[in-house]
Amino acid sequence: MSDATSIPRQPRSAESADDSSLGPAELGLLAWSLARRRALQRAGIHEFELDLGPDPGDQGELIHQLLAGSGPEGAAIHPDDREQVRAALLVAVASGLDLDQTYRVRQADGAICWLRATASAAEPGTGRIFGVLQDVTQVRQREDALEHALQEKDLLLREVDHRVKNSLQLTASLIALQAGATGDEEMRAAFNAIRGRVQAIASVHASLYREEAPGEVDARTFLTSLVHDLARAAPSHSIQIDSDEAKLPAGEAASLAIALNELLSSVFQHAYPDGRGPVRVSFRIDETRKFRLEVADQRNHAGQGADDAVGMRILGVLAQRWRGDIHVQEGQHGKVSVLTGRI
Repeated sequence: MSDATSIPRQPRSAESADDSSLGPAELGLLAWSLARRRALQRAGIHEFELDLGPDPGDQGELIHQLLAGSGPEGAAIHPDDREQVRAALLVAVASGLDLDQTYRVRQADGAICWLRATASAAEPGTGRIFGVLQDVTQVRQREDALEHALQEKDLLLREVDHRVKNSLQLTASLIALQAGATGDEEMRAAFNAIRGRVQAIASVHASLYREEAPGEVDARTFLTSLVHDLARAAPSHSIQIDSDEAKLPAGEAASLAIALNELLSSVFQHAYPDGRGPVRVSFRIDETRKFRLEVADQRNHAGQGADDAVGMRILGVLAQRWRGDIHVQEGQHGKVSVLTGRI
């Protein structure tokens, strides 16, 4: 016949028990047992022992009553968790595997608490299992509060990225208007260079706003979007981009965007006299975070021009920061600019 007992059971106390027949060792063991039970109770931990007999599948209600804890009458495992807990316990009893389940219990007054049951079977197939129940409601509440705070933080970061992107795009538009209003070619080129750098940073914040994980961007998606944004300044160029998939921290993505802007701006300004021609962008990164950013064109010698001194200085600073290098290969079939480093 099945028998289930939930501990803490009411042990006999020193006041109610007749200890005259107990020796010193037995009295010491009794005192230790009482102290242990009180310590477990203060920690919200309750022991249980369950004997479900040879056919534990018939003891579903007994299982639910026991694992609902030793709270007030009327407590019951939450309906959404009942089958999961019952199945896990039966598997533990039959197989001898340890039980570790966290589930909700609905109290008689409707309040929800969380319990964690951990147990081990005495021997597989005997129906006997020993374990403890622990009230983990406060732990779950703290976890839920932390999760809620993280979600709010993510939303705030997304809102910040969205607003920064809008502000930077407005700034880039104003710079473009100013560039169009000046009659000085050198001044117009300087304004356009500044506009491209601002637009590159704006693209980072636009990508951060779209990403599910805060604080990082997908390299392939981000670089493809950035190239399309920068290509608006040179719509006659045919640009191909090939990028590895990798997650980039926001700060590194911003620096990479500035670097790519400088490389593409040089191509747009100097590669083709008629303002049109093919451009290839490649980004490779390995498991050690070493990367290679390459921008190539098919300019001929007649189409070459001097690179922007400020742009080359920026690339040099970035290469030094990434402990890499910036080098240029020129030949009859065009020019290839390569930036290397470790992100």
